[in-house]
Amino acid sequence: MPLSGATNSIYLAPTFPCSRAKAMIGDVSEAFSSLTQYLEGRARLNPATIEAHRQWSQRAPDADSLSACFVDDDNVPEIRLALFRLHLASYPKGLSYLTENGEVDEIEAAAALVLRDLTAESREAMLAAPELADNGVLVVSLPDTRIRIVLHPECLSPASAGVTEQEASDLLLRRAADSRDGALTLLERMLTLRDVLDPELPDPLAIQTWHALAMRAHWPLCHIDTRVTKQHKEELGFILHSLATYDDLRAWRSSCLWAALDAFECAENDEAASVVRQEIAVLDRAHEAPLREPTNIWGSTGAK
Repeated sequence: MPLSGATNSIYLAPTFPCSRAKAMIGDVSEAFSSLTQYLEGRARLNPATIEAHRQWSQRAPDADSLSACFVDDDNVPEIRLALFRLHLASYPKGLSYLTENGEVDEIEAAAALVLRDLTAESREAMLAAPELADNGVLVVSLPDTRIRIVLHPECLSPASAGVTEQEASDLLLRRAADSRDGALTLLERMLTLRDVLDPELPDPLAIQTWHALAMRAHWPLCHIDTRVTKQHKEELGFILHSLATYDDLRAWRSSCLWAALDAFECAENDEAASVVRQEIAVLDRAHEAPLREPTNIWGSTGAK
């Protein structure tokens, strides 16, 4: 079914508060391409320009490449708005705008809506090409479009109907879609970014997404997936161990450490496992966490 926001073939361009108004006429694919060009450019954040693109993306005629991604067009206005917010959130400039405009909390519902309405083929193709933005946010792209989707942490939680455990494991093992990352897997890209992200000012969305993805993928990656090497398990252990140091994840520090310990033990890295055991013991003495293996961190497959 066509994902069309227009009810007839005549597209009436909205009134834009900027000099580029005449250029902002075209289908929804062109609207997102123009927005991408603006977000990737060096121009300072201009709320009027963002809002002009929001109107354009909402009212523009359909594009075949976009309509092919979705099951039907029952939720056209909602999907268009969700895609706009998710695309914005995939760029630091856009994420800043959503935060300042009080829309950052809408990303969760937007991501859930898009995942729910994608065709099975589009979902598979989208999850096959993940990348990390410079601020660490996990991004995928709709196939055959320039529309980028931020995967919200809630879409990676066991309670949601979003990304499955196996899909999460597959994501970590995928080679990065971004050519600048060469042959790096997403795990390797995360380790590289971990060393350059400001530990004092981590992006909350990025850190929460890393935590959700690592915990979601932990069980199949460490215990089920036959493609996984000891190096992969060790890399996951280092990611989980580093996540335990962030204040934003203080409530999950214990589960991060236990999962990291399991990953290091599966990788047969005795030295790293010993370090984590000591940190778990310190948490226990500080009464921040019990010195026992929680039963709820291994995913839906079951306890270790």
